[in-house]
Amino acid sequence: MKKLRTLFLLMFALLQQLAIADNVTGRISGRVYDATTGEPVEFAFVVCADRTAMTDSVGYFEIGGIEVGRHNVKVDATGYESAEFNEMMIGSAHVVQLDVPMSQQENTLSEVVVSGDSRPKLNSMAIAGSRILDMTEATRYAGCLDDPGRMASSSAGISADVSHNGLSVHGLAPHLMQWRLNGVEIPNPNHYADISTLGGGVLSSLSGFVLGNSEFFAGSSPAQYVNTISGVFDMSMRPGSDRNYQHSLQVGALGLGASSEGPIGKHGGASYILNYRYSATGLLEKIGAMDAGGVFNYQDLNFNVNMPTRNAGTFNLWGTMLIDKFEDTNDNPAEWIYTDDGTVSSNDQWMVAGGLSHKIHVGNGRLTSTVAAVQSSNKANMDMSEFGVADFSPYIDADKKYTDLIATTNYLFTPLYYWNSRIGATFTSKAYDFRMKKAPAIGAPMQDVNDGKGATALITAFSDNTFKLSPRFQLGAGLNLMYLTLNGSVSVQPRLSMNLRLDSRSTLTASAGLYSRMENLDVYFTSLSQGDGCRVNRDLGFTDALQSSINWTRTLGRNMKVSVSPFAHYLYDVPCGADDSYSILNNTSFYIDRALVNEGEGLTYGVDVTLERMLGDGWYGTANASLFDSRYRGGDKVWHNTRFNRNYIFNVLGGKEWRVGPRRNNILSANGRFTFQGGERYTPYDMAATMAHPDKEVQYDESKAYSLQHKPMVVFSCSASFRINRKNVSHIIALDMLNVGGYAEPYGMAYNMNTSAIDILTQKTSLPNIYYRIEF
Repeated sequence: MKKLRTLFLLMFALLQQLAIADNVTGRISGRVYDATTGEPVEFAFVVCADRTAMTDSVGYFEIGGIEVGRHNVKVDATGYESAEFNEMMIGSAHVVQLDVPMSQQENTLSEVVVSGDSRPKLNSMAIAGSRILDMTEATRYAGCLDDPGRMASSSAGISADVSHNGLSVHGLAPHLMQWRLNGVEIPNPNHYADISTLGGGVLSSLSGFVLGNSEFFAGSSPAQYVNTISGVFDMSMRPGSDRNYQHSLQVGALGLGASSEGPIGKHGGASYILNYRYSATGLLEKIGAMDAGGVFNYQDLNFNVNMPTRNAGTFNLWGTMLIDKFEDTNDNPAEWIYTDDGTVSSNDQWMVAGGLSHKIHVGNGRLTSTVAAVQSSNKANMDMSEFGVADFSPYIDADKKYTDLIATTNYLFTPLYYWNSRIGATFTSKAYDFRMKKAPAIGAPMQDVNDGKGATALITAFSDNTFKLSPRFQLGAGLNLMYLTLNGSVSVQPRLSMNLRLDSRSTLTASAGLYSRMENLDVYFTSLSQGDGCRVNRDLGFTDALQSSINWTRTLGRNMKVSVSPFAHYLYDVPCGADDSYSILNNTSFYIDRALVNEGEGLTYGVDVTLERMLGDGWYGTANASLFDSRYRGGDKVWHNTRFNRNYIFNVLGGKEWRVGPRRNNILSANGRFTFQGGERYTPYDMAATMAHPDKEVQYDESKAYSLQHKPMVVFSCSASFRINRKNVSHIIALDMLNVGGYAEPYGMAYNMNTSAIDILTQKTSLPNIYYRIEF
């Protein structure tokens, strides 16, 4: 910590010398378009810092000479609802690029509507249940580490541990979350995904630099979202600047990165944006400054190429990639304490997703189509030795490859002035080639856990509709169909929602609907060596859920609002053990080694409360609380707590910015976040069964599944940054500290050979990310 503090102070002193500069200004540009048809909106007025511009025939605008700092941007156009972006950061190096979708307004309320958040909706069908996430907040919120997943965990009802960014929504397991990018479902986009917990990883591979504003659904969502029974994180890559080249370089504790964006060609509006990062520890290992053992060696690449045409619509070529390597060796018996300490393991995994998207104005609507390919690979090997003897034998051998080929299309149109409709379909070919073997005990021959090679398909179709029945009342109705060719599973899911504006400051929304989800393909191919080797889960059906929620929101001023959201989710046909307490709702492991049946249930209910003060006058703050109960019933027909039934989650976060320097060109900021939430649940151990196991592997009393709870989780994180704006260049130095107090996180149990007792294992994960970035 002393070395980090000294390094930070030295860099701060050095950059302070750069802070003496002439007055500098920034620019903002972008495009305004109809949210339904995608057609440009001309003659729209864009106001920023008392400067005004009007969009041209292609909806483009640009405003220059803006004083650096934060400013509000407001867009008005005849026949459209106003759009407003609060506290946009205007720097001296990069031109701020805004895409502004405008929603048509057929009727106007007689009174002035005061809103605490006037950002335009990203999905016009989502009239209830969505939260817009500004990806720039991932660099501002304390403890986020430029990670969209960790940023989302600051929302009410969402919990995540310190060591990983897996998101548990109202007590459901993180692997039930759905990740989407540019309109298609993608695998878990995190480095070292599904290792520490299924559905999470150490750090996101998607940089906030390339992501635009995204939507997060904590349960209820429109019918276009299929194959989900929990939250949905719908992310989109933003287009690069089509008028200016701008770049950045960053060096820090988490990695070295480079970003670039700019126009392609002199005319036509085509642009590119890309970002690449290599882990700092991996680079040090490459040059021999660190040993390979225990080193996180990762890299990621993200890009988006935007190509508008005169008559054939707009094309987007996009992609994301991650590569992870990790080795861990503990081959010195003198250092072993627990029975499973003697390990030699390696893990190599990669994921790539990319596609070509196309949008075109057809009739009175917009047709959007995408062809994409998603491929992932994971090779994991572990050798283990009996306690005190460095004689290793194979224990786990896994090699998994998945390839999804996706074709999706949807048409958003307006049949009548009060009726918006979106219809679409998706075909996903799912090829697989995987095998996994695991030894039942150290030194024993490995046995099959799962194996499969072939292809199947998931076919979905949907219809979403919204009806503006009055200036105050909007109704949504949708229906989707999901069909898995592997075993013929079918699901039909109707969904309803409503939005009622009670007065000029208050809004009431409600939603209810059915949801379904298929399992990971390896679950269907569980192959038990103890039996006849058949795929015991081949005919497993979908997990189904009935979800409902209500939300009341009231603005308390221009920048502040309060919301109260009661919810209730009932899950049925949940895969579980036939006669025990096992349920897929608690799964955190990357494999399933048992037969399952669709006879389980789950019930989650509670209330979320949020008080939010959005950034304004240099400061922001949020306090939210979630009180809930999450239970499940397995094949034993007994109701238990789910593993993630924390019962309560409290978050308080905020920050302050100051304009400093002789001409107030520079920005100093400080942020903090405090999280207090109930501990995870765990099952008491069975000492007699543990002692009878050949490896003293901890065995549990499954009749009391998740009846105990770890101590509450108390985590404080903080961050600080200093931005220096010079002419055409900006320097940023920042420090982001996750878990400053050193909260020790429980992660399992193990038999201690020295004390002959079973210990609860904990780890203190404190990630200090200090970095320097230059923008030019």
